[in-house]
Amino acid sequence: MKKKLMVLISILLLATTFMSCITIRKKSNEEDESKYIIYATTAMPKSLDLNETGIRENDLICSLFDGLVEINEDGTILPSIAKAWGCTQDGIEYTFVIDDKAKWSDGKKIKASDYVNFFKGILDNHKNLDFYKELYCIYGVREYIEGKIAFEKGVAISAPSDDKLKFRMNSKNDGFLKMLTEPRYRLRNLDDKLKNYSKEYSSILYTGAYRIEYVAEGDKVRVVPNENYNIRNQRLIQNLEFKLTQGDELGFAAFNTSKIDLLLNPPVASISKVKNNSGFSIYPSNSLVTLVFNEQNKIASDLEFRKGIWKALMWEVFDSDLVKNNFKEVALGDFVRREKPDKSLMTNSNITDNSKQKEINKKQANDIFEKLKVKSGKLNLIAVDNSESRILLTFIQKKLQENNGLKININFYNEQEIKNVIDSKEYTMYLKTYDVDSNNIISFLKEWNKGENTLGGFSDSSYSKVVGKLDSNSNKAELMQNIATAEGILKEKLPFIPLYFNNVVWCKSDRIKDISLDGNGNILFKDVEME
Repeated sequence: MKKKLMVLISILLLATTFMSCITIRKKSNEEDESKYIIYATTAMPKSLDLNETGIRENDLICSLFDGLVEINEDGTILPSIAKAWGCTQDGIEYTFVIDDKAKWSDGKKIKASDYVNFFKGILDNHKNLDFYKELYCIYGVREYIEGKIAFEKGVAISAPSDDKLKFRMNSKNDGFLKMLTEPRYRLRNLDDKLKNYSKEYSSILYTGAYRIEYVAEGDKVRVVPNENYNIRNQRLIQNLEFKLTQGDELGFAAFNTSKIDLLLNPPVASISKVKNNSGFSIYPSNSLVTLVFNEQNKIASDLEFRKGIWKALMWEVFDSDLVKNNFKEVALGDFVRREKPDKSLMTNSNITDNSKQKEINKKQANDIFEKLKVKSGKLNLIAVDNSESRILLTFIQKKLQENNGLKININFYNEQEIKNVIDSKEYTMYLKTYDVDSNNIISFLKEWNKGENTLGGFSDSSYSKVVGKLDSNSNKAELMQNIATAEGILKEKLPFIPLYFNNVVWCKSDRIKDISLDGNGNILFKDVEME
């Protein structure tokens, strides 16, 4: 009996020891989160390759990889992996000097040839990328894509020495440096490890201020300073966690209970609760919210109807809670956000009295709708489902019904569902967001000249003719004139109406003193001032 008891005790002791080991091992991955600065993001990149285009997904990518140059929120181009650069007087050839302190995360120096290989990798993978045509500005790229020349002999991207990288343009391109600041041009080895980073993160070579320490797939990514990042003195966070939150409301609840330290764009309904908090800040962005008309719809195909909707909403948008709380800035017909010397926001608070103009527009809109007999039909407004689109479309529905007697249906869909609805053309108007600034205005203008692939079906021969000139070798004055002409046609034909520009709203915990965005709207995690 004693022998059996001793055996049983031994088994229990072994089991207890085994369970203790399991507990300790789990704890190594699930450490106390209090030592981490936690950023609540609503989107985590599925891959670290070149296909990620979302601003929030790119926050992680920008912390892990650096580009040749960067851009600050004022639009100034700054050094990064390239410590200096120059351009020939005719604007055709750019030379970048690679910083001798720039290294991969394994300690090897970054060479100009690494960038040559990087750009060749982009072109070789062009069938899987949406942006490759913007590289047609570089001499030989189009011909290489079309299979007419070899890369080494025909494409004007070269490394004459380890620290010199050269690009030769087809013609002067004032937007080239800005283009290179985009997250997609941040240096990395374009291999399969990037696609499977949740498992391969320890073997990926990084060029940015941080490297990945741990990934909980689909939930969180923990990063620590890259020991070989010595380009400049930076203010790095020693333990930083990117944590995925399923929806604005959950992220705000976590912030309120001190479970996260940084939250961007809290729910609109919650802004009043934190607006007077010292950690609450508002910054302008280039994100333009538009209402796109389906011109293959009988009602929306009528230009007079589109003018009526524009008249009905142009000034009414000031009354939206989104604008009143400085969450948005009204566009008033602009496609690109206007730079105001005092950095003020165009909101209801600095419009002394718009009631007279609102009444004039209301009457003009009603006259149009009466003439077209629109009030007897029903309009279908659609949007991707989120808290902001629900607030805005509900507001639009209410205003058009109360002021103009229009019957409005509003419907919300997930990303895949809304693609199907757009393809079926079963909608009148669609709430759509674009990123537009003076550096990418040409790309935005081209969005409305894609033939049968143009959103909403807009087509205009005079517009196509003008947009076709934007890729020509015109001088700057001619280019600006063509841009202005194209914008004028869009404002006249109204394939869409610009409603407002988004502002970036931050909530910071008392552990963070200061943090900023770059000129592309991404968070600068390598320049954080802690309390």
